[in-house]
Amino acid sequence: MITALVDIARCVAALTLVSGILAISARPVLAQTSTPIAVESNQIPSGDPGIQLYVRNKRPGNVTTFPMDRIVLYVHGSTQASETTFDLVLDGKSWMDHLAEHGWDVWLMDVRGYGHSTKPPEMDGPDVPRMTYWLERAKAEAQ
Repeated sequence: MITALVDIARCVAALTLVSGILAISARPVLAQTSTPIAVESNQIPSGDPGIQLYVRNKRPGNVTTFPMDRIVLYVHGSTQASETTFDLVLDGKSWMDHLAEHGWDVWLMDVRGYGHSTKPPEMDGPDVPRMTYWLERAKAEAQ
């Protein structure tokens, strides 16, 4: 199971890198840096009861439909949420902003348990109570 998750994370990272390279190298539909950007953030059902996935979309404000080759989906790796990776504003603009200004329909999502997506009960597994117990014992022994 862990090996499969690591393989999935590696594939997602590779796809993210390739999509970013393609986004830079492809000819933009709207090559205007002053294009207003439409932003939408939502929670969508994951297919599992009680689990919602966070998604954000940025696109040129004057465009509502895109061909499939103008849509980018960013999914974070295993250490942090998508917003801090792809929609972090540096020098007044994020990577999502830049792509949206150049005619791309840009999406990000947080997988379950990360960012604004619902944390499944399995992530509250026995490790946290064990660590809490260990810290309490270590503190008591130090006194």
